[in-house]
Amino acid sequence: MRFHETIVGASGNPFFLDTIRRLNRVRRLLSYRSMLDRKRYRAQCEEHLAILDSLARRDQDEAADRLRAHLAHTIENLARIRPILSR
Repeated sequence: MRFHETIVGASGNPFFLDTIRRLNRVRRLLSYRSMLDRKRYRAQCEEHLAILDSLARRDQDEAADRLRAHLAHTIENLARIRPILSR
């Protein structure tokens, strides 16, 4: 969760930071209920590391591409775990 807050915090935009903090609260609840699929956590960590690598190399275009892919995977994962969340 701190990963997302750190990345957003670097923007210097307090609105975005407040928004991500609120989203993190909801995500913690969703994450707890969806612990059945551990493989996706490894994939998410690998995506986070790839984003950090791009940022460390100051490759903004690559970081943006990796972030878009990460968000797309997150949306796909939410669709997959929707049945778990509705229990």
